[in-house]
Amino acid sequence: MEEDTISLDFLTEAIAKALCFEKYIALAGIENPEEIDLHDVLSYYDEHQDIYLNKAFALLAMVEGSEEFLETIH
Repeated sequence: MEEDTISLDFLTEAIAKALCFEKYIALAGIENPEEIDLHDVLSYYDEHQDIYLNKAFALLAMVEGSEEFLETIH
């Protein structure tokens, strides 16, 4: 049986975008999901992606056994 794997780049970017989305919602004071403009969120991410990618790597580094991450996570 084959194990499922996720690319470390994909996982890192997904975490970075989630962190960025959370921050954007907080800064914009959005309480109604219908008020979210995804174009604005993606623009915000594009402007700040280095910050959020670094935060995502830092979070992954906190995972036990993270020193074994190479190109995939099982």
